[in-house]
Amino acid sequence: MRKLTAMLVASSLALGAAGIAHANDAPKGHGPEHKMMKDGREHRGMMGPDAMFRELNLTEAQKQQIKTIMKDSHEKMHKAMQADHRDLHNLIASDTFDAAKAQAQLDKADAARKARMLDGLETKNKIYNVLTPEQKKQYNDSFEKRLTQPPKHDAKPAPAE
Repeated sequence: MRKLTAMLVASSLALGAAGIAHANDAPKGHGPEHKMMKDGREHRGMMGPDAMFRELNLTEAQKQQIKTIMKDSHEKMHKAMQADHRDLHNLIASDTFDAAKAQAQLDKADAARKARMLDGLETKNKIYNVLTPEQKKQYNDSFEKRLTQPPKHDAKPAPAE
């Protein structure tokens, strides 16, 4: 019973973290790979395929199309995640714990995670298809370059353990 409760709490935290991660993917300011540290310095996070789109010289029309695609994707995910959170809350706020319902909800959460990943891939494909042939070539070249180069690390020493 404790394991199932722990799994339920962990899955609800994971769903919340996924929502936060997706919110961080929406283009803002310098882009999602930039985050402000407490002391005001910028921290560049993971440089994935999303960041590679920002390296391209996009027209204003392309930027607007991408913004629309991202907004639609975000709204779709937000609605789905609200429903998932409501279902998890109903399990937690119940007078008695129903392990079968909890297991079914965990299975549903796994399927929802896969669906979100699929939606994310579809969104990136839509964005890719907004690009001109030259931009697609630049994007693909940049992707290949990132695969073959070792990751760049800050010159700062690693924190002592």
